[in-house]
Amino acid sequence: MQKPIYKRRMDIINNLPWGAQTRMTQILDTTVWTISKVLHGHLNAATELNSHIIILAEQIAARAKQQHANK
Repeated sequence: MQKPIYKRRMDIINNLPWGAQTRMTQILDTTVWTISKVLHGHLNAATELNSHIIILAEQIAARAKQQHANK
């Protein structure tokens, strides 16, 4: 069994562009509440859906950071 992961991901939260969580709900078919709770460390990030939330958020944040650096 996986060890529960409860960690606030400010590195991701600070780099997510406006509206990213709403786009993530459409991609992952979940709620903004779930995404927010996972990123803020209130839900276990070791479950399958929650790990997908972290991965997608990291990708979106990295893309936004890269676009900001290219300006």
